[in-house]
Amino acid sequence: GPFDEPNFCYAQGYTYLQGNLFRQAAQPFERVRKYSDTDLPSRFWLAQLNLMAKLPDAALAILKEIRDHAERFQLDTTNRTDLLSLESSAWFAKKEPAKATALIESTLAQYPDDDRLLGVAVGIYSQNGMPTNALALLDRRLAARPDDFSLLFSKGFIALQMGLYGESVNALSRLLKFQPDNAVARINRAIAYLRNGQLDLAQADYDELQRQFPDSYQISFGLGDIAFKRSDTNAAIRHYEAYLSLAPTNTIEARLVGERLDQLKGVKKK
Repeated sequence: GPFDEPNFCYAQGYTYLQGNLFRQAAQPFERVRKYSDTDLPSRFWLAQLNLMAKLPDAALAILKEIRDHAERFQLDTTNRTDLLSLESSAWFAKKEPAKATALIESTLAQYPDDDRLLGVAVGIYSQNGMPTNALALLDRRLAARPDDFSLLFSKGFIALQMGLYGESVNALSRLLKFQPDNAVARINRAIAYLRNGQLDLAQADYDELQRQFPDSYQISFGLGDIAFKRSDTNAAIRHYEAYLSLAPTNTIEARLVGERLDQLKGVKKK
């Protein structure tokens, strides 16, 4: 029969995981769970494998064991984060967002200063079509810590995805006041300016970025878009051609740029 020493079973399960043999991995992890009533990693892996197999009820049963016996498993910050991520994901998989939301809010209320839990909650809301909830969490934390770099960056990014360009610009501008060399924050602000029709401000950010990263196709794309919106044909052609010389081919974006270049040059489709 199978060799049921827990450490060996865990190693076997992890080896299956590395080979993407998920169904085979579940069996040794289940054995670890059977023979060790304190092993957390095997239970987290089992819950994750059940979620991947679209079995959220099975995942929730495993996670309930952990939650009901928290003192036995000695949950720390990292483990609480894993538990919240898996458990809320299972409720979303069951199409019960109210239960996921209640779990997230109660966990954050219990550990109000745990930034890792906050980050997981923001990510889960965003991944499950609830960016408004994510933004509300960030705003609540920013009210107490208005200059927190991570919170400002997250708010700027999520607001940008939601089309709240003014809010995105405000958060990213505050961050850039403290971190003027934060290129990711600057390009996100440039995109927000561009989508909001603030072309001069977008141009200023893209120009600054191009000085730092002259071979970035993303920046060439942004500058091409600005020129296109201004009906500056020569500049648009120049930036779009630079984009095509630098960017990966056979992408939707590259095809769009090629079509736009043909349009600008007056090339008729055959």
